[in-house]
Amino acid sequence: MLNVRNLLYRPSLILLGRVDYAGENGLDLSTTLTCARFCVSSAKDTIHLLHSTASRLTGAFWYNVFCIFSLESSNIDIYTAATVLLGARLCLEKGELDDIEHYWNLAIEYLQRVSSSSVSAERCVKVLEVMHSQLSMSSLYLN
Repeated sequence: MLNVRNLLYRPSLILLGRVDYAGENGLDLSTTLTCARFCVSSAKDTIHLLHSTASRLTGAFWYNVFCIFSLESSNIDIYTAATVLLGARLCLEKGELDDIEHYWNLAIEYLQRVSSSSVSAERCVKVLEVMHSQLSMSSLYLN
């Protein structure tokens, strides 16, 4: 359900990130900002949920096999949530980004933890780290 919220509200971040977007009126801009905040909130919730449950594998082989099959889906969920956090850095005010780095680190930590059993998690980490470093470099130039 959280990933559906991420996907549902993510276009608001895309709109806010456009240089030519000013909103047709105050209500339009206000609604778009609210949707962007909902998107960031659900991304944080997704990351927290997956990070906090990642280490709960048991000794039962059937459960571990289920977790390996569902791992690929979790990688996509956390990857989507991490890209939302990157988008938020571009669109939202600095005061709204106080804990973004914390959740970013949790997402990367989760993907690194599961990368030993998932090639896609390893690839996600690499792509996210490249995007993060490019965003950090571009924001240095903008300031």
